[in-house]
Amino acid sequence: MTPKISVVISAHNPRKDFFPKVLRGLERQTLANNDWELIIVDNLSTEKLQNIYKINWHPNHRFIVEENLGLAYARKRGFFEAKGDLLINVDDDIILDENYLKNAWNIYSRFPFLGVFGCQIKPEFEIPPKLKIEYYGNAERKVEEDIWSNNIKEYDSTPFGAGMCLRKEVYKEYLEVLETEDFRLQLGRRGKELLSCEDIDIVFFTCQMGLGKGMFKDLIITHFVPETKMSVGYLIKNNYWNMYSATFQNYYLFGQVPNQPSLKTIILRWLRIISMDGFKRKVEFAKIKGVKDALKKLKEAN
Repeated sequence: MTPKISVVISAHNPRKDFFPKVLRGLERQTLANNDWELIIVDNLSTEKLQNIYKINWHPNHRFIVEENLGLAYARKRGFFEAKGDLLINVDDDIILDENYLKNAWNIYSRFPFLGVFGCQIKPEFEIPPKLKIEYYGNAERKVEEDIWSNNIKEYDSTPFGAGMCLRKEVYKEYLEVLETEDFRLQLGRRGKELLSCEDIDIVFFTCQMGLGKGMFKDLIITHFVPETKMSVGYLIKNNYWNMYSATFQNYYLFGQVPNQPSLKTIILRWLRIISMDGFKRKVEFAKIKGVKDALKKLKEAN
């Protein structure tokens, strides 16, 4: 019998003290096990995950090894293996609320015009944060009320990251596009490179298909933020790669490159940056360098 939902976990050397919590979150789901399948994509972990974790509680689970390193490749493999009418992307550092699958299926059934939708994100920091929560990137995201749109550039209705839910017609058609537009596979985390935007790419693709996107307050995940991702150095590096990736994406998808700013704009921007505190200033410099390096790479490629 075809499952209603395919839950796909993309994992690369997951923390052994946290990944069991990810699995327990799935074990506690209120949606019956026979309504969903569990696919764990082992993306070149040092030790095969199948040899470490036993999932005897779910009769319809399987481990798949993806030998091309990178989150985009892991997502692609998950899309290929999945059979469900709805696919839910899960990472190795998030815990789904116990009603997540049940609520996701209800949303899927009620809103046939939505091709992709997402969730609230609650952070679980390994150590007390020293900075404001918003400085930790996508560690937290609040959804006060349900919202949907088919405007590509409208932020509040745009899902990203783990917990993203995709209709079958979206993830299967996206899979076909990946075969001919392989630049999309260069997005997303890959080893120590913090490339990003692979999730936004899927959202853009969904809107271009003529379907909508949405965010729902009853979909909730807990995102584990390890100490290694809380350092100032990591956060600055993450901002660099975000802008680097976004520049590539805007070029390949929309043919857009940042306009050369006027001298006045440059001066005003530098004055604004200089007035910032030390951390914000370093972040802004990292963003500028990310765009600059991406443009240099594009120029070399062309």
